[in-house]
Amino acid sequence: MKEFKVHGGKGVQLLRLGINGHVGFNEPSCGPDSLYRVVSFSESTRKQNGYSFGGDPSLVPSSAITLGLKEILYADEIHLIVTGTDKANVLYSLINEPTSEYLCLRVG
Repeated sequence: MKEFKVHGGKGVQLLRLGINGHVGFNEPSCGPDSLYRVVSFSESTRKQNGYSFGGDPSLVPSSAITLGLKEILYADEIHLIVTGTDKANVLYSLINEPTSEYLCLRVG
């Protein structure tokens, strides 16, 4: 964490919104003070990322390294990419509902 502060954070974060509300592989209930770490993927995340593995979710790794929300929020700019109508409800909730375990990042 100290390194992010000393070096001014990251200039730009490009993130994708997951079907379960995750960003940057920070699965729901991650908390706003979460730091970089190894995370286990939910089944919905593995299913969503199956397209990158020949359409087979069973080939998607079960975990990854991610920056935590605290580090992500040090960015000068955050761009959140949302594609697909199946994410309409989670995007609506992200914008209009209070932060919760389900939506651990609040857009301001």
